[in-house]
Amino acid sequence: MVLYGGKGLRRRMVRFFSMNPRFFVLCTCLSFVGFVILFQSEWKRRVLPDLQFGTVRDNTKPRPPKRFCHLKNNIVFLKVHKAGSSTVMNVLQRFGLQRGLNFVLPKRGHYLGKITTLKKANLLPLKANETYNILCNHVVYNRTVFGSILKHPMFYFAILRSPFNQFVSAFNYYSYIYPNKYLLEVPKVNPITEYLKNPLKYESFLNDPRFSYTNSRMAFDLGLNLSDVRNEQKISEYIKILEADFHFIMIMEYFEVSMVLLKRYLCWDLKDILFVPKNIYSAKKPHQVGVEDLRRHRAWSKADYMIYEHFLIIFWKKVYEEGPDLALETEHYRSLLTVTRTYCKSQNRKKSMTITQSKWNEPFELTSYDCDIIMKGELPLVYMLQSKHKREHFPYSLKGKRTISK
Repeated sequence: MVLYGGKGLRRRMVRFFSMNPRFFVLCTCLSFVGFVILFQSEWKRRVLPDLQFGTVRDNTKPRPPKRFCHLKNNIVFLKVHKAGSSTVMNVLQRFGLQRGLNFVLPKRGHYLGKITTLKKANLLPLKANETYNILCNHVVYNRTVFGSILKHPMFYFAILRSPFNQFVSAFNYYSYIYPNKYLLEVPKVNPITEYLKNPLKYESFLNDPRFSYTNSRMAFDLGLNLSDVRNEQKISEYIKILEADFHFIMIMEYFEVSMVLLKRYLCWDLKDILFVPKNIYSAKKPHQVGVEDLRRHRAWSKADYMIYEHFLIIFWKKVYEEGPDLALETEHYRSLLTVTRTYCKSQNRKKSMTITQSKWNEPFELTSYDCDIIMKGELPLVYMLQSKHKREHFPYSLKGKRTISK
């Protein structure tokens, strides 16, 4: 038996290819194609992600396919009392100001409707052929009325808070910051417990029960009739209406995650959702509450619990659908919030601050003017928007007569 070594094999291959030149060319081409395919796959897998996203790597799971996205300007935010809604409102106001959008604004005050829904007669009207873009002031929801005034397809969203925490926050706020008569009747020793022992006793001091801020107020703001707030069937039926009408319900306990989700749904930039918390009050002496207080409150505010728990489940489904990338973007967002608060609260804001590019944002400038709007209180900003609206939609002559028709 003759065994061919390396040199013998090479001689035979050279002799074979010299006698078959076309076969040699074919083999060479196939080898080159194979090399290109292998090189391209390795480039995409190892090199390209680092070139696009710097040193940020997410090796947990691939991102879900990016949804088709177009920036949304037509927005309804249903502002729920004592659930972080003033902070969200500031974000929407800043977005609308920067883009010259039209707000739904009351002619007087800052409520579109404290205990009622929208009324066209109470709104600052627009010039002919213009439409409203953003609604974010307090008003009670009514799907029929909203649809008749807001002509464009709107993105509807709201915010909810854990019912007991929302109740305690409202109780404190309307006892000590903006005292409401019915809550002043509650004894000062263990007031939460005393109120929950007999809430109807203290609610009876109200001339109109719709002015209560402690009787399923979240459900009432969302449009549920007060007569139905302890009727489970009516509540369940209304939850279906809310689920059909609202594209997204934020959860205050997961505020930053909610804001990143909102940004994704609206196709906004991270700069658009920067904020400094608004309208926060903490009791100097925390209330002592027990298990019995929680049980009584769940029975008293049945509607708030049913609505909150329903939309909390939907919220976590939305979080799951976004994948692990949502957590990474939220952490990055939190770091930007820290930088924003430090910069906006500093005494030296003469120079703008540059935020560098990341996987989740293009580079942008944070300016002193941005901070002025971010830091502005709810009422001053509403009044500023009202003045701007009147200048743009109701120009007056020096004699005080309108120069445009209604």
